Amino acid sequence: MSDTFDLMAFVNGSSYPTATVTVYTNVAALKANADLQARIEPLDENFLPIESQMLKGKELEEALAEQAKIQEAIEASGLNFTFQGMPFRMAQEVADIFSDTGATHEEIIKLIAHSVTGVTDASGAVATTPNEEQLEIMHKRFSPGEFQKLMTTAVEVSFAAAHYENDTDAGFPGGSADVA
Repeated sequence: MSDTFDLMAFVNGSSYPTATVTVYTNVAALKANADLQARIEPLDENFLPIESQMLKGKELEEALAEQAKIQEAIEASGLNFTFQGMPFRMAQEVADIFSDTGATHEEIIKLIAHSVTGVTDASGAVATTPNEEQLEIMHKRFSPGEFQKLMTTAVEVSFAAAHYENDTDAGFPGGSADVA
């Protein structure tokens, strides 16, 4: 009698590098926080003459309290995207990120869509993984810096996966290094 095993459990157990990034969607709060930070910096006692420190202390206190409220709104708008790298040959089919010219915007959107394995909100609720069309909408609605986090992470896990494949190749004939 021969033993049996669950093929898909075995395949799913082979893991590539992962990363999680938080994207904050409340653009107005992000802008308000940046503006407030610019107001707070000159009030910092480390940069003021002693006679001005007492006058600025109350104003600084109020600004910091306001900033705490804004930061709560920012944190509440956080979406946690979990990415997983994929085999090199698959990443190359999706986006030519390893060439000197780099990938197009459309290829990067595809790469993100193929790399995202999960999305949760700030409270831990789970969302469906976004498709390319939804990612294009996010590209238009998220602040550029926040969307850049998604692009950067997708590329990083792809590069990490390529290194992972190279480092874990057992060197057997027909092994992963020989697969095209």
